[in-house]
Amino acid sequence: MDFSTFRYFALILLFSVSAPLSADESEKEVIIQWSRSTSTPVLPTPNERWFIGVAPKAINPTENSEITLKIGADEISSRLIHFDQAHRVCLIESFVPITGLTVPEFATFPLPDAGEKLHCWKPGSSCPTTVAGKEYSVRGEPFSSPLLRVRVADAAEFCLPGTPLICSQGKLFGILAEVSSTVEGEAHAIPASCLHKLLTEFARYHRTGKVRVGLVFEDKAQTPQVIEVRTGSPADAAGIEPGDVILSVGGHEVPDLDELTQMIHLLIAGDTVDVTVLRGLKETTLKLTPEFAEPVVAEAP
Repeated sequence: MDFSTFRYFALILLFSVSAPLSADESEKEVIIQWSRSTSTPVLPTPNERWFIGVAPKAINPTENSEITLKIGADEISSRLIHFDQAHRVCLIESFVPITGLTVPEFATFPLPDAGEKLHCWKPGSSCPTTVAGKEYSVRGEPFSSPLLRVRVADAAEFCLPGTPLICSQGKLFGILAEVSSTVEGEAHAIPASCLHKLLTEFARYHRTGKVRVGLVFEDKAQTPQVIEVRTGSPADAAGIEPGDVILSVGGHEVPDLDELTQMIHLLIAGDTVDVTVLRGLKETTLKLTPEFAEPVVAEAP
């Protein structure tokens, strides 16, 4: 089969010419066939051999040496190259390149606000969906990075793990996670910014993970004021000082410490971002380059 003639609208990221999604672009989808009875949607990426999916709870993707991708009636042998246990996100590599996939505009950073109107995309369904907020834990179990909490209007059969969430402008805002909600009619979604981070870091380092910047704040404080800068850390190298109040990161305003923590979760290791701080009565913009590690938060005395 000549896959370059296949018109499936890919729902992810960053490196190709962007285009809005339209439900009439294709009636087919790419899926992962986990078992004879279990399949879920998968997202093509600009790397012609990489695809992103979410493993259902009943599946252990690390037990399979080969994973089958299906495009219509065609089957493509593939393998797992990364599995995020926390969010059950899988990065799949096909054994052959698959070309001709359209890449739409990709919504990244920061996370969308409550009230944002989306829809679940799946052939045969445009399930109305609304962002209800951000979630940092479920039933007391914290997430490794924040998820979106969404209200889903359509039947559960259209809300499989990995199903894309699209905004009215055709941007990808996230994919549905394999995390059950405690509220009927709600679900959780992995933000597109997290997928952006995964693909960018994995392409560059063959790994992905949290980053370290070396800033310490008062636990439970609301104001993002620095109380300590770790010696030799990225923040130290950037010139951030104790007493600085973080005003913006990467051009995005920081309203409080919770939002700053969320932004740090989404920074890409090795990518330099502008950080604007208030030092005394003067605003100063500095260059911060995060590195792989865990951020440090001090507990209140």
